[in-house]
Amino acid sequence: MATIRLPDPLAIPTTSQLPDEQAIKRTGATMKMPFRIGLTRDNSDFWTLPIEPLVSVRGRNMIVRRNISKKNGIGSVKELWSQDDYSISVRGIFVSEKLGEFPEENLSKLKKLLEAKRSLVISCRLTDILGITLMAVEEWELPETSGLENQYFRISGYSDQDFELI
Repeated sequence: MATIRLPDPLAIPTTSQLPDEQAIKRTGATMKMPFRIGLTRDNSDFWTLPIEPLVSVRGRNMIVRRNISKKNGIGSVKELWSQDDYSISVRGIFVSEKLGEFPEENLSKLKKLLEAKRSLVISCRLTDILGITLMAVEEWELPETSGLENQYFRISGYSDQDFELI
């Protein structure tokens, strides 16, 4: 049985235009929703996570409820509505290109971003549709993972935006 070997199957794409033909040729797979992350708004340092992670977003409204005396009816009076920050969770895995080798380069890159002490610039179809371009990372986890060449990760935080204070 013949096997097809693709050159550098887990290369980290550096373009902010994925998926594109070159990336498909290089990796052999089309990412449905590539997740890009970086520190600068001009996307010059955007890093596309090499294996497509799972991204979830949760939103909620902030409602002020008042229980006031009323002639009839049940329930509370809702006085003020505003939208809370979105909660964002990104779960994925890094896999080393070489059997028995830890994915140290990818973890070092991720560590640099997570410890930057500022909001990260993010982009994927889901967050783009919701208008989320910044993520304030609250916590991250590198859980136990089988196999030396594999490492799971989980990042969670909140949507952020630039405000003009008066």
